[in-house]
Amino acid sequence: MDFFWMAALSQIFIILLVILFFVGLFRFVNRLILHTKNTKESLRRIEDKIDRLNQELNKIKLNNDRYE
Repeated sequence: MDFFWMAALSQIFIILLVILFFVGLFRFVNRLILHTKNTKESLRRIEDKIDRLNQELNKIKLNNDRYE
């Protein structure tokens, strides 16, 4: 009974490629989730800044209306 080294090595190589594929897919999804989380936080900070600017503009408008 002969042992086929090439068949065994090719199967190990294919198994390693499949494992690398799933590890890469896992890392890609984790980075995508992290990026989405960071984007949401950035948008929330920008919305807060815009809200503060609108409040300040409304105060300025009210002050100008009083003097007219």
